Amino acid sequence: MKDNSALLVSARPRAALPGVAAPMSPARYLQLRRRAAGLTVDQAAERLVSAERDRREVRAMIRLLETPGTVARLRATIDTLAEAIPLDPDVYRQIATDPVDRHPPICRGCGCSHNDPCHIGNDHICRMLAGEPAVCTRCTNGEWR
Repeated sequence: MKDNSALLVSARPRAALPGVAAPMSPARYLQLRRRAAGLTVDQAAERLVSAERDRREVRAMIRLLETPGTVARLRATIDTLAEAIPLDPDVYRQIATDPVDRHPPICRGCGCSHNDPCHIGNDHICRMLAGEPAVCTRCTNGEWR
């Protein structure tokens, strides 16, 4: 089995701003997006299996990326994961590298953001509700919880 540790770095948890919920971690963002898509780790891995990608390696990579304190070192890693899980690589990178006060609002229920909203029906998308912690209109209705 290939060692995926070269694709990852450890990240120090970022402190929350006073009066604000703890910041979203890159690992939590990935986990929320995968779960919102209704996928298990195995199902997400299955979507990425190919001649070049072994199922066990992909499954191990996803589990590592969803481990608190772990961040993908390469943009290509998250771009590849986005082939299986609806997520925004730019939002992931912001969470991983930018100061907390520059993080976009991200729903604490499903991980969606203004850049990657939930689709509700054919013509509607969710929207973020004001307040802390951030939550979208779809999660407010309890559809993901």
